[in-house]
Amino acid sequence: MPKMYDSATFEYFLDSAISGITRDIENCINQVFYEFHNLQYGAKNFISSLILYSTPSEHPLLYHIMDVCRNQQIPPINSNCDKIFAFYLFNVSMYVNSDFFKKMLKFVVLYREYLNTINEGMTKTKNNVWIGLNYSQIFNANDVPDISNDFVSEFLNSENSYFGFSKREAIEYTNNFCRWLYDNNYSCSKINISNS
Repeated sequence: MPKMYDSATFEYFLDSAISGITRDIENCINQVFYEFHNLQYGAKNFISSLILYSTPSEHPLLYHIMDVCRNQQIPPINSNCDKIFAFYLFNVSMYVNSDFFKKMLKFVVLYREYLNTINEGMTKTKNNVWIGLNYSQIFNANDVPDISNDFVSEFLNSENSYFGFSKREAIEYTNNFCRWLYDNNYSCSKINISNS
């Protein structure tokens, strides 16, 4: 029986089925980006803002992932969510193989989509005009874990095969992601979602 690793720590990535190092991050980004673009219509509702971009380098999060890989700079505590999420994925890439990295990339993109969707009102003027930036491009990650229960229970409300992971896996990824934010002082919220 395989060893069970704590999903709230990077020890989770030590499982031999997923461990390794992702050296081809840009290729992984391209594959995931175009995979999202080729999804069936129903799935595109989950990623409506992602498909507005024609190349990965135009998408703010994907751009920041490539930038972090080139420069390997730690974003300051008050950086916007996109920079922090990119740094998380860069860290994940040091522990996992390319196939699992693509799963984590999909997960973080979906988490970001949900974060931006529920905070859409915060990126509009008094006249309800969009300012041209998403929540994740403006705000830091301090409140990011606060949406985790809703993300798993509402946004990913079913075992959905569109993105290649189950609800149980989404819970594990969410626990890991939010714990990393807390452990690295990007958030003061500590969560633990149970699989039950």
